Amino acid sequence: MDKKKILVVDDEKDQLLILQKRLAAEGYSVVTADNGGDAIILAKSKRPDLIRDNRVHRTPLRIVHHGLYNQGRASLTSMAVTGQALNPA
Repeated sequence: MDKKKILVVDDEKDQLLILQKRLAAEGYSVVTADNGGDAIILAKSKRPDLIRDNRVHRTPLRIVHHGLYNQGRASLTSMAVTGQALNPA
């Protein structure tokens, strides 16, 4: 059985490394990008099963749209994760 592939996007390289190591230890195939441009290229070429985008004020849907929308991909799960408030008071 093939490993599930996760594309992790984070502009903080230390966080990217931590997530890469943790997910690989759990048995996932992990592809990483530290910016949106590389993430779009990797989404097209690597065709991940999940995109985890940790960049603040970004949306993984942009990566999904540019990377996979027109490639006949039936489904793709994505999540955005942030530790900062999007609408600070």
